[in-house]
Amino acid sequence: MKHLALSLLVLFIVACAPTQQTMEATDTNTGVDNPLIQGFNEVIPFAELTAADIPEATDLAIEKAQVMLDAILAIEDDKRTFSNTIVAMDDI
Repeated sequence: MKHLALSLLVLFIVACAPTQQTMEATDTNTGVDNPLIQGFNEVIPFAELTAADIPEATDLAIEKAQVMLDAILAIEDDKRTFSNTIVAMDDI
């Protein structure tokens, strides 16, 4: 029973781990002086945040999500897999 629980835990951790595609797609550190625009898994310095930062970061997030969605939709039906559709949508 312990082996089953451990195996399920390891499977869950692996399934939830970010993929290389996720890390590249969410690496938004563009050199812009906006505390909300950070690279993957970086701490957001909320003390530096201003109201003007929100629209810029929101527009960038929507733009990147649209690019990722367009890439998913461009996949031919016979080439779709769980990884290149469902996992990719989860990465958005």
